[in-house]
Amino acid sequence: MGNDGGSVPVRCEQVKLKKKEKPIDTTEKDRLKYLTCAISRESLVGKQAVCDRLGNLFDKHSVMKCMVEKNVPPAYSHLHGLKDIINVQFTMNEEYQVNKEAQLGSVETFVSPFACSLTTRPVNGKYKFCALTTCGHVFSAKGLESYKEGAIKECYVCLAKYTDNDIITLNPSDEEKQVMNHRMIELKKDEKENKRKLKETKEPNGDKKEGEQKEGEQKTKKRKVMRTADAGVSRASLVQGGLQVKSALKKATEGHDQQKKLSTTYQSIFSNPEDKGSGMHMTGVYLK
Repeated sequence: MGNDGGSVPVRCEQVKLKKKEKPIDTTEKDRLKYLTCAISRESLVGKQAVCDRLGNLFDKHSVMKCMVEKNVPPAYSHLHGLKDIINVQFTMNEEYQVNKEAQLGSVETFVSPFACSLTTRPVNGKYKFCALTTCGHVFSAKGLESYKEGAIKECYVCLAKYTDNDIITLNPSDEEKQVMNHRMIELKKDEKENKRKLKETKEPNGDKKEGEQKEGEQKTKKRKVMRTADAGVSRASLVQGGLQVKSALKKATEGHDQQKKLSTTYQSIFSNPEDKGSGMHMTGVYLK
């Protein structure tokens, strides 16, 4: 059939065109990133969620266990301690509290457990969300843009002040992650520089302080030597005093013995050994 004047063929009917690939729906994948831990793949509902400077979400218990055991995956090798993670506070979705049975449904019937407190947008992978490093509260990116303008802003929930540098995009794209990685490196450099400056302010004259420290050590050594010398003198004086007392006691004992011998000799001169039992004598005088 065709080419008989009864119909006009169209190009798409004669030439086969390559079918266009339909864009992959990443909503489900993004939803799991927001609601599960990047390491353990467990749900974040009812647990303390944390994020790093690159916007990755974790269960605090799981990531702390990996850091303690030094078993952190290579993709998150920048995590070393508590200073590298930030506590995140999601706002619970009221609809999720009412319809808890729908939490495992499809994208159309899914009810997210978290939502933005500014715009009430659910955390279902369709919208971007951000966290504040100052307090950890999570809001949608659209809500933060329309909430307040100015260099210094306040959190909608706790009124904590923050700047644009305190906003972390959760689960960013590859381009956004490169920018955030560069900002994280710069932030660490600034922290090291601030620590160095703070140390210099506490010790303004390092050489002078070292000289004073050496002088203090020398003074301490002199004091120890003086104390040792004083202790030696006191010990010598005690020893000498003890010898003097001992010699005095010896002399006194010898004098007492000598006096005792003299008294015995003196008595023997005036006494008659023959009349000891007669009772006819007196001390020093004999009766004739």
